[in-house]
Amino acid sequence: MKSLKKNIGYIFFSSLLLVMLLFGCSNQQVSEGIESSQRVTNDVELKTVQYEKTDHIKSIELESSDYSDLEFLKDILKDKRVVMLGESSHGVSEYSLIKSRLIKFLHEELNYNVVAFESGLAEVNSTNEMLLDISPEKAMKNTLHPVWFTDHNMYLFKYIKEQRATKNPINIVGFDMQPQPYIDKYINDYFKGRNTDFTADLQAVEQEFYMFVSSIWRGNYPENWHEESELLIEKYNDLLYQLSQGKWEEFVSEDEKQLFIKIFEQRIRSITEKYTEENVMDQSGKGDFESRDRIMASNLEWLLEEIYPDEKFIVWAHNAHIMKNRSNINIDPKQYMNMVEYLPEIIKEDSYIVGLYMYSGKNTYHNEGVIEVSTDHKSNSIEYHLNEPGYPVSFINIDLEDDSTNRYWWNSEATGKFWGSFEEIFIPSEQYDGLIQIEEVNPPNFR
Repeated sequence: MKSLKKNIGYIFFSSLLLVMLLFGCSNQQVSEGIESSQRVTNDVELKTVQYEKTDHIKSIELESSDYSDLEFLKDILKDKRVVMLGESSHGVSEYSLIKSRLIKFLHEELNYNVVAFESGLAEVNSTNEMLLDISPEKAMKNTLHPVWFTDHNMYLFKYIKEQRATKNPINIVGFDMQPQPYIDKYINDYFKGRNTDFTADLQAVEQEFYMFVSSIWRGNYPENWHEESELLIEKYNDLLYQLSQGKWEEFVSEDEKQLFIKIFEQRIRSITEKYTEENVMDQSGKGDFESRDRIMASNLEWLLEEIYPDEKFIVWAHNAHIMKNRSNINIDPKQYMNMVEYLPEIIKEDSYIVGLYMYSGKNTYHNEGVIEVSTDHKSNSIEYHLNEPGYPVSFINIDLEDDSTNRYWWNSEATGKFWGSFEEIFIPSEQYDGLIQIEEVNPPNFR
């Protein structure tokens, strides 16, 4: 287990270094596409609105079972099937608190009954079927990436488990394609008491896939990359063949069969589209980022359209995956398309996307490293504007267009800090429908 934790730390630290490379040139001029989207109304000279606190920015509570401060969301979300909740950093205690509270409100008041996490499709969807039989902490650790193994998220899973015993249960799903270090555990737990030979065969292939991917993450690249990839693909195709021939029928239901078909197909896509020698050796990271988000979009679409076609969803992910037009952000060395950009238009139109930011404090870039939030916020930054009223937690709906006399700041070029440190330049309303900011943040308590 210690080696697995060390691997995850290395993986996440390596990802951060790549992020620093990608976003290090944040002071460059935005692209012509962004510039051309700024609005001008005939010959009327527009001005930036200096609004009162109560006009647009609302103060909301971080923790409370009284939802009166969130009532305004009912009108905003009345026609939305999907609410996406982002975060500028995975290591912020208050992000988990406010997202947990919003999940409870959306579930209890607006019937959003599926929570989709940026974690493994195989791990989360199988754990969903075992929620009533395992502890909240085990459910969290079977389900989420280790960056979210925190006290607050364990309490969220306690709530989700409690709701499963009601007439209005919550289901949890995962849409990420990255394998997790405990990949074999979900199989042991899920198929406990079933055919042991079948379980062992499935576990061996999944573990081999994880070892193949984790060796790439560590920089121990396969000597015979193509041959190893082809062998893994052959093994997953064999599992798909067994499913198609009904060899698992005494062990799995029809619904389970569809889930594992998707899991095996996803593994093959991961090998052929993301974990390729060409992608990994590309220093820009473009192909690596895009392939992951492309597969995540496919998974989320499948969950929305095939598995829960009549349910409303809450999506939990990093801001970078849910921004509406991330490829419009001028970053060096490469621009890339994210998950939302790969989704069908009908899903995008049915979504309300909220970016989460922080003004000050400390956060973590992995489970151990604590970093200070940079507070040199520019006057045109998201952080500066949302901090003006002085609220501990601020919410603003920016799904508002300029009128004939006013230009709202969110419809013009602004900055926002990725991970609380790396500045990005974009037009907020082209990326989000709403924004939440925490005035002072703290690292989470990891479990």
